Amino acid sequence: MDLFSHKYDNGHKDKLLQQHLFNVETNMKDLFYPYVNFPSYLNSEEIISFIGKFHDLGKATSFFQKYLDNKFHGSKKNHAFISAIVAYNFSKAKSTLSDIENFFLYYIIKNHHTNLTYLKNDSFLNGSFIDGKSIFNIQKKDLLQQKANIEKALNINITDKYFNLDIDDNMNRVARKIGKKKPRIENYFFLNYFFSLLIEADKLDASNTRLIQRQCILSDSIDIYIKKKLKSTDLKSKKNRVKIEIENKILEIDINNEKLFTLTAPTGIGKTLSSLNFAIKLQNKIQKERKYIPQIIYCLPFINIIEQTEKILFDIFSDENIRIIKHHSYSDIFSNEQDNKNSYYDYNNYQMLTKTWQGEIVLTTFVQFMHTLIGNKNRLLKKFSHLAGSIIILDEVQALDCKYWPLIGASLYYLTKYLDAKIVLMTATQPYLFNNIAKLEIAENIKPRELLTNYSYYFKELKRTKIIPKINELFTDNKDFLQCFLKYYQKGKSCLIVLNTIKRSKDIFSLLKENFKNEIENKNYYVLYLSTAVVPKKRITIINKVKKLLKNNIPVILISTQSIEAGVDIDFDMGFRDIGPFDSIIQVAGRINREDTKGREYSPLYIINFEKDAFNVYGDIIPAISNKILLKYSEIKEEKYSELIDEYFETLSKQESQDITVFDAMKSLNYTENNNKKGVDSFALIKTRNNVVNVFIDLYSGKHKKRWILERYLKAVNNKNREKILRLKRCFNQYVISCNKDCIKSLPAQYMIFD
Repeated sequence: MDLFSHKYDNGHKDKLLQQHLFNVETNMKDLFYPYVNFPSYLNSEEIISFIGKFHDLGKATSFFQKYLDNKFHGSKKNHAFISAIVAYNFSKAKSTLSDIENFFLYYIIKNHHTNLTYLKNDSFLNGSFIDGKSIFNIQKKDLLQQKANIEKALNINITDKYFNLDIDDNMNRVARKIGKKKPRIENYFFLNYFFSLLIEADKLDASNTRLIQRQCILSDSIDIYIKKKLKSTDLKSKKNRVKIEIENKILEIDINNEKLFTLTAPTGIGKTLSSLNFAIKLQNKIQKERKYIPQIIYCLPFINIIEQTEKILFDIFSDENIRIIKHHSYSDIFSNEQDNKNSYYDYNNYQMLTKTWQGEIVLTTFVQFMHTLIGNKNRLLKKFSHLAGSIIILDEVQALDCKYWPLIGASLYYLTKYLDAKIVLMTATQPYLFNNIAKLEIAENIKPRELLTNYSYYFKELKRTKIIPKINELFTDNKDFLQCFLKYYQKGKSCLIVLNTIKRSKDIFSLLKENFKNEIENKNYYVLYLSTAVVPKKRITIINKVKKLLKNNIPVILISTQSIEAGVDIDFDMGFRDIGPFDSIIQVAGRINREDTKGREYSPLYIINFEKDAFNVYGDIIPAISNKILLKYSEIKEEKYSELIDEYFETLSKQESQDITVFDAMKSLNYTENNNKKGVDSFALIKTRNNVVNVFIDLYSGKHKKRWILERYLKAVNNKNREKILRLKRCFNQYVISCNKDCIKSLPAQYMIFD
């Protein structure tokens, strides 16, 4: 009798269990990065064979085989636990794995269909396994009755001793050791890595998706692009010097010992291209020395920057067969319209390739990356193994919440130590990620290597902007701001206004539209608005419109929120910024005279103060530190920015409370909360907002031909057609924003609320 692991209704041939176990083991070996560097008590290769061979052994029961034919439903079809027990006992008898490794073998197989949880939540370990034991014994009897059939199909000798359940005391001893008595951070990285190898290999084979074989990117790809695309300017000369200085570091780097880098440079100086050039040349160096092609993972804080960066990447590699994977909450699996013509089968494959990051370059968000690095979710951890050996660029790293600096700094360091990742932390305002590592009781002296050694020179050389702090005390209402704005605004200039709250920004937008009504009607001026209150589809349109107006020297006043601060490549004549984090103020300055045009030296950024807004958004400490620094000066020229940002981050790191509980949870493998102690799953890079709903906004209400996305999406939801929902998701989400429930009590017909 044939034993199956999967049966399909989409034209695929049903898969034999023997073939599936072999494929998963093979996939794990192919995915395994040979330069992981775990301590000697953690064997890094032998465990793969046991995980692959045994992870689905329990599918051989008659209960699961009937389940595949839709003839049986019930807990006796569950297969993970009995597979884990047989693997554990078999390994104890046949392998050289340590007790800790055998425990991990059991734990990984048992949980490979679920999220990782607190060790003591395991019913087998905590004594609540009474019902499970009776089911286990029924499954055991069923498997032993098929002993000959299983041994022939799987080439595994099945005996009664491999079903021994009298092992919980030993497992509990190991669990206590690694969870409480001797918690070690290497256990977290080891467990997550091999868990990730299994669930990725398993899902790839289950979906009949083949592994993509990476190719090395041409070493001079960026040089060719710059020569072809960028015009000759003074700023280009500075950008080229930066690129060359960083590029020259490649020759000096010892890939076995140097893994953590910073790239600190002013905004608009070409960090994106310089970092990509560094990553590509480092990839070529590693390929030459190790015969291994590392993946490049490029992480950004905001989705709108990802869309912009994706266009640059496609332009750079238009003549190369480079797979660029874009992965974020709104991303689609398709890179172009032609892909939409692919079949249902191809769609599922593309979806799996995207979610498992199968490409040379991955473009993703901080949220996707950080919750993969620090997390317990099955759907996220299937990418964890890709962090091993990768070249990771964290762009605009200053956007990371300061309360997590020690946690993130330590996690990045251990990612380089145990999984041999190469990491570049890139920003104009380098945060103090490693300065308070001692809070985590870490003895290592962590000192990243700066790729742009004389970055302070570039700050001092540039004379693009100046910050002017003392233009008002406090604003009590919006009309106060209008009077102030009209006093300092230079007629005919383009201007960026950044405020701390959406409500304030909308009110100021309305006020300025009314004030410039005649100029707007005569098309002498444009007053535009941009924030997360604007649907993503329209945000892209607005940014492109602003760029076009600025390029044609048409005056435009853009009112925005923090969403404009990082990575958006626009160039205004002047700006206003509400008081906030000092690094955010510097980022706004980076949108002014960005191209360093002659005649615009020291273009002004005026600091205003709606104090209540700042405290509501950032708390009391951050605005106070910024104010203390700013109010020492009547004006701050660009050459001073680097010095003051160091002062700001140093002060902030001493005063702002920093969360270290998640790191303790990682060391103890406490993936979920226990005894009122936070688990790894408590880590949240973005704060969860209560009282918030998602709202679909139909921009084309009344134009039937434009409404297809809403109609098709709702039809897919009503029919519970998961594939069509996923296919339409990206387009649908281009019209979705998040709103406070209090703001949407009465909405027009073109709005639709999704809780």
